Amino acid sequence: MPLARPHHLSFLFSRSPPVTHPNPDVQKLIELVRIPSFNVLFDKESGGPNYQATKDALKYLASVAPSADHTLVEFDEYPEFPKKVPNLISVWQKGTYDPGVTKCLLVSGHVDVVLADATQWVRPPFEGAIVDGYIIGRGVTDMKGGTMSLVLAAERAMADPTITNMVIIGVFTGDEEAMALNGAKHAFKWVAENIPYNPDAALIAEPASKEMFGDQKADGRPGLLGGYLDFTGISGHSGAGNFINPVTLGCNVMAGLEAHEFEPHPDPAWTHRTSFQPMSAQAAHLFNVNLVPGSAAFAWSIRFTPIFTAPELTKLVKDKTQRIVRNVAESWARRGMPFPDASITVLTNYEQKREFEKQLQEGRQKPT
Repeated sequence: MPLARPHHLSFLFSRSPPVTHPNPDVQKLIELVRIPSFNVLFDKESGGPNYQATKDALKYLASVAPSADHTLVEFDEYPEFPKKVPNLISVWQKGTYDPGVTKCLLVSGHVDVVLADATQWVRPPFEGAIVDGYIIGRGVTDMKGGTMSLVLAAERAMADPTITNMVIIGVFTGDEEAMALNGAKHAFKWVAENIPYNPDAALIAEPASKEMFGDQKADGRPGLLGGYLDFTGISGHSGAGNFINPVTLGCNVMAGLEAHEFEPHPDPAWTHRTSFQPMSAQAAHLFNVNLVPGSAAFAWSIRFTPIFTAPELTKLVKDKTQRIVRNVAESWARRGMPFPDASITVLTNYEQKREFEKQLQEGRQKPT
């Protein structure tokens, strides 16, 4: 079906000196890595520099696939996250599509990356340098390398004279590394409503290797449960003693949850895949050494195997949190320090967090 062809891409951001490689496919990946396509979550407003860089990355991806028809679609439908996100839909077709004969493969990847602290890198994260035979850069593995491989493989399939009848649908998103609210979910829905082909199989080039490339494959991926723990204490002067420190409380809870030993999956390939990880912490007055903050927020995530469900893991977090808080409270009380009931709210998604914050501002909610 006729879709819009990609326009020529122009780079509008500062770039490192060019890195060149004799293999043209490797060079294409280097060029993609050199685009600092941070997730749009980090933009202050919709359409910011990260949005533009992500859009540039998708346009570049389209430019190396002249055999496909491309459509750039954007979504900003999520009410709690009104930042538009670019997504690329690519369709390769060879021969006449026959639903009973033509094989249709769906491939998918993402071009957005997480933030990179350049001071922690041996080479600039967007230089695309080659060190000891490896391309060094943010997103090479997760997952610009895999995404570019899918696109180049599709191009080769279209050029292969032994393949006479085939359709490949590519769904390439710019929103995977954060909330993924305006990314693949909407993009796949768009494909279902606008592309008249039914995929027979799907391939996602997310990294799955353990010790060397290709040593294992993943049929699906571990589940992800993320949430927030908001602790409310009593603010006070750090030298006075008449305070309840929510940071200490939160750290105890995070340490206790991280130490939890989850039941391993019976399949050895899944062993040690379920784990709790503290992700970030935030408290007011970060650089004030005299004031104990009145509240602290901790973000966390659990990657889990199919033997667990999100509801039971949510319950586990709640139960362990309440138990740890109670033990800490009793310990502090024995030292003679006043300690009212600790206030904790487990927020398991972005919507709940925004609603909770709104209710706090309106005075309709007290953490329990």
